[in-house]
Amino acid sequence: MDVTCYLVSPIGCCSGVKRAIGMAEQVLKMYKEAYIIEDVVHNNVVMQKMFDAGLKKVSNIDEIPDGSVVLFSVHGVAPSIVEMCEQKGLTIVDATCSVVQTIQESIKKSAAQKQKIVIMGNRYHPEVIGFLGCARDTDAFVVNSEEEVGMLPDFQDCGVTYYTQTTLRIDKATPVISALKNRYPNIARENETDLCCGTYNRQIAIIEIAKNMDLVIVLGSRSSANTTYLAELAEEYGAKNVLFVDQISEIEASVFNNVSNIAVATGASTPEYIVDETLDFLKSIIENVNIQEIAQNRICNED
Repeated sequence: MDVTCYLVSPIGCCSGVKRAIGMAEQVLKMYKEAYIIEDVVHNNVVMQKMFDAGLKKVSNIDEIPDGSVVLFSVHGVAPSIVEMCEQKGLTIVDATCSVVQTIQESIKKSAAQKQKIVIMGNRYHPEVIGFLGCARDTDAFVVNSEEEVGMLPDFQDCGVTYYTQTTLRIDKATPVISALKNRYPNIARENETDLCCGTYNRQIAIIEIAKNMDLVIVLGSRSSANTTYLAELAEEYGAKNVLFVDQISEIEASVFNNVSNIAVATGASTPEYIVDETLDFLKSIIENVNIQEIAQNRICNED
């Protein structure tokens, strides 16, 4: 049976994750040892390689020996964490994504202007925790649903603005944004969302192709919000079967029986060598496999 395997573009890591991985590799090469309090990127395979190379994870800054090297994750940290590291004399290597850094600076400005700040996202995600830390001088609230918007204070006679986690599901974020605008007609906001292009482009691409696929393979880790949402979207938008795995070695060959159309999608923290391993595996078990990259229309430029 002839099988077509579609690579859902964009494929592999986004630019921010590539930069963070590169910084981590350089740090470990230079210092042989470094510490983190949060995974540099949300990918189990990548992180295991870093741990094998000398990276050590601790639960808080106090556990890091004075004078050591600390590496901040691509998701960023709160200003208070930076201050604690400086007080301990740690060498700081900041791998925060430039998009996240821009949002953090904007939140600080909003806080300085005494605006009330609403942050849309998962309150336990490191990115959102960092955003809350940037708003420490003003009132900040986290919401993740229309119902939670309805529970916010009235903010009478107060300036109010909102920010979003960069890795949300766009179809879930849109109604929450609408609820915010309905509740606060004068809410200050230049852009509709803070979703990064790496997240947005991948979601649009999987929505467009899912309904035509017998099987969608989503490569990445469940700790990654943006990758998890790709698997959810593929299932909800009509793929007959969806497999969400860190590596292709987790899949039994029998899964590909009686399959004619396969799509391979990656989260923004999945490196291309995992994609290459996947394609090599498919070629080894499927006699006639035609690999095509689908260049979907990108909503924005990731670079």
